Amino acid sequence: MYEYNYQRMQEERREQYERRLPHDPVEQAVLAERVNYLRRNAHLFNRMKQLISDECIVPGTDERPVYALVESPEMEEFLNKFQEKVFAMAVKAGRISELERKAPAFAGAIPVSGDQTA
Repeated sequence: MYEYNYQRMQEERREQYERRLPHDPVEQAVLAERVNYLRRNAHLFNRMKQLISDECIVPGTDERPVYALVESPEMEEFLNKFQEKVFAMAVKAGRISELERKAPAFAGAIPVSGDQTA
C-alpha cells in the first residue's frame, strides 16, 4: 500500500508540473538546456544502435539484415524519438525533485519560476 501511495504521489507531482510547464518559459528553457546537455554527452543513440546490432545477431547467420535495419532511416527516427522521450522524462523527474528540495513547504504545489506565491 505504501508503494502505491508513493507512486501515486509522484504521479500527481509530475502531472502538476506538466500542467504548469506550458505557461512557464523559464522552466521550458531550463528543461531544453538540460535535454541538450544530455543529447551532447550521453551518447545514448549510438549505444542503443550498438546494443541492437550486438544482441539481435544469431551466430552462424547473415548479419547484414540486422546492420541494414540498425542503419535504416526508420530505425534512426525511432531511436531519436525514444531518446528524446527518455531524456525528457529524466530531466523532468530531476527538475521536480530539485524544485521540491528548494521549497519543501510547497512539495505538494510545485512552484513556477517567477511565481510570487512560492
